[in-house]
This record gives sequence, C-alpha cells and structure tokens, in this order.
Amino acid sequence: MKLTTNNNSEDKFIGLYNELHKKISELSEPYFHEVADGVIIDKFIEPGTAQHYLKDGFIPFMKAVHVVKNSNEFIRRKLTEFYKINELRNLIVHDYEEGYQIVKIAQPTEYSLNLISETLDKLNNPLTVEEFLKAQKNEKVESVNMNTNIYELFQLIQGNKYTQFPVFDNENFKGIISDNGITFKLSQFALEEKEFETLDLSTINVSDFISLDEQRYHYKIIHGDEYLYNILSEFEITSDQQTPPVLLIQSTDDLSEDLTPDSLIGILTSFDYFDIYKEAISNNSF
Repeated sequence: MKLTTNNNSEDKFIGLYNELHKKISELSEPYFHEVADGVIIDKFIEPGTAQHYLKDGFIPFMKAVHVVKNSNEFIRRKLTEFYKINELRNLIVHDYEEGYQIVKIAQPTEYSLNLISETLDKLNNPLTVEEFLKAQKNEKVESVNMNTNIYELFQLIQGNKYTQFPVFDNENFKGIISDNGITFKLSQFALEEKEFETLDLSTINVSDFISLDEQRYHYKIIHGDEYLYNILSEFEITSDQQTPPVLLIQSTDDLSEDLTPDSLIGILTSFDYFDIYKEAISNNSF
C-alpha cells in the first residue's frame, strides 16, 4: 500500500526506506527458500513462517537484515545503523489494519536522509578494490628486484615515504622487503665491520638481506574485483593477528595465478584503513 505524507522529508525517507527494504529482502530470499524447504534449520524461523514470508512477498526488515548479515560484510558492519533506520521508520509510520498512518513523533533530518541514501547506494553499487585504487591511489606501484642495490632502495624509501616494497626476481615474486630487513642487515654488517664509517654499501643488494626480513611473507594477495568492504578485516587486530599484512592487489585482467610486476596494480596497508572504511561503508553514522 502506497504511503503518502504531507512532509517532503518524510516522503523521501519512507521512499528510500522502502527501496532499502526491497533490496535487503531480495538478498535474503534464497535463505528463506532454503529454510522453507528444510535445507537449513533455523532455530528462530520455522519453515512455515519462511513459507508465509515468501508467499506474501513480505519479509520483515530486520528479519531480512539478520539473515543477510552473516554473508554480507557491508550489512554486518552497518547493523547498528540498520536498527536506527528501522526505529526511525517506526517512529514516523504507524501500521494500522486499514493501512499506514503518519505519527508526528519524529521527522527525518537531512543527515538521516543522507545516511539512508548513502547506505542504499553503497549496497546497490559496492565498490571494488580496483575501483578504489583508481579513484583514491592513482599512483605508480613501486617494486624492486633481487639485484636492486640498497642505495636505490634508500632512494625509493625517501621518494615514496614508505618502507615496504614487493620484491621480484624478474617475473617471480619473492616476498616483501621492509625496514625490518634493512635494519637487521645494516646492524649485522656494522657489527661485523666494527667501524661503521668504513662500511661499503655499494655491494649490498636486496638478495643479500631479504631472507633476514621478518616481514618477508607477511602479505596477502587480493584480486582487484574483490569488494572493498571485504578487505577491512585484514587490517583489524585480533588475538591471532597482531600486525596487519600488506595487501598486494592483483589485476583482474591477469588470468595467471602468480603475481608479476605487470599484474601488481596496488598496495594497501593499515594506513589506508580509514579511507577504505569511508569509501566502502560510510561517511556518515548515527
């Protein structure tokens, strides 16, 4: 039943809410079909209830949200906002047997309208990692070779203001070199030579100290077509992961399984977390 009001902001909010409800319901329908058919046993939803929802073409908003959140990282991360959106809708609209009636308890603000509009847009058009890189980090990806001299590496560090670089042996990926390995090698070299001012670094290449780098294998290769919101957890500290890995982004145009200098299109670290969250999840929150 169509809802009309005398307030433009209320009309707009309810219209956006209905669009959001429709989208969430569509995402949840496969699950409810499996519950109705007995394929999935859900202790909170009886098969008959699932059949009723599907037959009537109406799945309650928060029922659908809770079902989809288990398989959709975007919805899981915005769960609190979905509660708030639903609460605001219920304050605006009271459902009587004869239809909808507006109750003048709350009125959507421009902020809440922007929030629900943004939520709907990001749900309908999830950003991929490759799209994020093109929009936010349109820069040359620097990598080094096993025969790269340490002086060249110092120049890259100074020029790019970061200290982690992918290492290749021609086309073969060998891992990550970082300030950890550089410091370890310089300390080792200095102690062996005793007099640091006489050290000749011109003969030291990446191949001489990559094996010393504790961060060499602390990376993860991500395909560019991965949804951006799915990589947020890679940067979050857990009991099993105290230091986030470096994410090496591989082009979706490259069909080979191995990372090569040409297929490497970007590097993301924990320093990019807030920009990723803003673009993938929300610029706004309740």
